[in-house]
Amino acid sequence: MTRRCGSWLLAGVVVGAAALGPGGTAAAAPATPRNVAVTCVDDSASDFDGDGALDLAIGVPSEDRGKTAGAGAVEIRHPCNNHPTQALVLPVAHAHDGFGSALGFGSLNDDSYLDLAVGVPGLDVAGQRDAGGVAVFYGSAKGLRYAKTLTQNSAHVAGSVQAHARFGQTIAIETYAPDRTATLRVGEPGRTVAGQEGAGGVVDYDLRHGRVLTKTSRQITLDTPGIPGSPHTGDAMGAALYSDYEVGIPNRTVRGAAGAGAVLITTTLGRATLLTQASPGMPGTPEPGDHFGASLAQDWFGAPGESVGSIANAGVVERPSSDPSERVSLTQHDADPSQVVEAGDRFGAALTETGFLVDDTEWRGRQLYIGAPGQDVAGHADVGTVSVVGESYDPDGDPFVLGARFGELGGRDAVTGGHFGAVLARVGLGTVQVGAPDALGGRLSLYGAPEDSQSLPGLVTTYAQRAGKPETGDRYGGAVALGPV
Repeated sequence: MTRRCGSWLLAGVVVGAAALGPGGTAAAAPATPRNVAVTCVDDSASDFDGDGALDLAIGVPSEDRGKTAGAGAVEIRHPCNNHPTQALVLPVAHAHDGFGSALGFGSLNDDSYLDLAVGVPGLDVAGQRDAGGVAVFYGSAKGLRYAKTLTQNSAHVAGSVQAHARFGQTIAIETYAPDRTATLRVGEPGRTVAGQEGAGGVVDYDLRHGRVLTKTSRQITLDTPGIPGSPHTGDAMGAALYSDYEVGIPNRTVRGAAGAGAVLITTTLGRATLLTQASPGMPGTPEPGDHFGASLAQDWFGAPGESVGSIANAGVVERPSSDPSERVSLTQHDADPSQVVEAGDRFGAALTETGFLVDDTEWRGRQLYIGAPGQDVAGHADVGTVSVVGESYDPDGDPFVLGARFGELGGRDAVTGGHFGAVLARVGLGTVQVGAPDALGGRLSLYGAPEDSQSLPGLVTTYAQRAGKPETGDRYGGAVALGPV
């Protein structure tokens, strides 16, 4: 709608620090809050080595391995202790594998350690270029160790190997503790479906006690019986995922509007809904290039290509509701009245949330984080920022309201063309990772969210690439792991 107003060692080997390479132009940044301490112990956070402390997985999908361009890598950092940085790569690298393009953590082999799934969407399989795969690393007392690479040639992985499917472009993991089950959902936005190139899809790989559940593991496309809609060329279904029940289809044509976008909502009961900006309860209308569904969070959907008045690609974030008073459509100015909406901000290109509501008795204040990686800062183009908005839900049934609006967060290294906020993911209940993948080879900032949801998060630290050789274009921070939600 239009709104008014370097080289790497083999997997698991610890490598030493390397000096930061030059590149990029420093820019003045928005004021950032004082540094705070990270919450190191969090039952919902990633802990790959079982020491009880937070571990971070940071994708470097364009990293070279020796002369192998774009093979990709993942760096494991330990913000709560002095454990050495761990470098993860595939045992055999290929050019443009893009290892590290997507990350997800959860329990995949039924032991006491959390595991990591790594997207490798550029992997060639059985002679099919960019068919894609997912590398699985199991946690252990000594850190993550390579276990296997899943492709659509692997046993019990649904679908068939297909050139340019890019299986592994996105990853989401959902785990269910009582019965020790897990769903590894993998996006393949480039898949040809019913003759429609790039229609896309997702694959669910279900596990119980680490063993594959063949009866429920399946491939889902818009040509699957029981799934609403039909596949169109270039839909890119699976380009965004949230847990095992939201699938972004950001390039879908809706009511003749090319690239308006859609979201498929799936449930464990087998029902599915195709949500667009034309659906009942949505606050907007579909227009060409909105790319609704390009980013997802619980109850929130990003449309970074949305025009605000005549301002192109300014972006909005929307929350549907059957109650008109609870429908929300946020521009960057709505989120922070001190900000001016500008063309190309792409507000809503990334989303994440902190906090939770379990039931009438357990509550932690929620905050919505909204990336605007195209925002200019102090005259410098595409530095990028992140807006933070408090949320309030009343368990007794009172209407949803927005809480405090906050000024934007800016990275410690604000860089022209850095695209701070292009990547967002919470880790645990109150820690948020913010990627600036084009800033000086890439940066990853860590923020701690307050428990009351009405205060600005604090900057914990900003990481630059430590393992390997940091270079412009590596895209360090180009993916971060969102755990089960």
